[in-house]
Amino acid sequence: MLVGMRREAITLDLIRASTRGMRLKRMHQFLSIMKPSSEEIILDVGGSPDLWDICGYRGQVVLLNLEDPEIYGPMPPNCRYVRGDARCVDFPDKSFDIVFSNSVLEHVGSWEDQKAFARETSRIGRRYWIQTPNKNFPIEPHWNFPLFHFLPISMREWIAVRWPLSFIKKNEGRNSNSKELRGFVQSIRLLNERELLILYPDGRLWRERLFGLVKSIVVYRC
Repeated sequence: MLVGMRREAITLDLIRASTRGMRLKRMHQFLSIMKPSSEEIILDVGGSPDLWDICGYRGQVVLLNLEDPEIYGPMPPNCRYVRGDARCVDFPDKSFDIVFSNSVLEHVGSWEDQKAFARETSRIGRRYWIQTPNKNFPIEPHWNFPLFHFLPISMREWIAVRWPLSFIKKNEGRNSNSKELRGFVQSIRLLNERELLILYPDGRLWRERLFGLVKSIVVYRC
């Protein structure tokens, strides 16, 4: 049993390291393509300060999130927090130089919710960079289970509370027997490239690849 637990821990450590590495590479790609200047203001929808810290960006970043700001701890000097829902915000048109979002769009709810998210992020940003996992990638990124997102919802819920390599359970401390965990399974709606371009018809795609397959997709306007 101890050997099995150690194998799970090692596997999860490798997954975390791979995720951190890809996130850093993705941030460098963002900086290379979008070229934000230190005078510009970025709105990070659903993000946190550590993402900007790991890539060394020191320009102004506004963090828009549903949670209380206390979850972040002390804010870096270049970051400030605004509580709100990206599906309906009070910001005027083109309030921000860049609207940025990393792995949030798949969590906002139904297709109608995703359309509202896209409409608002397009409206308030002069430019945007929206990343989301690719639905056609064979490994679901939250549960690390092959073809998980193509299974019936009842089977996904059954696997979610039993699968030991769930990135969500290990990183967010979710109770593997809780209704919250099953609700989280139901709340995720992954998108493919066609759907992303329907949401952002004036955007261009950048594809993040792993082992030659498209792991995540970014739609951007620059």
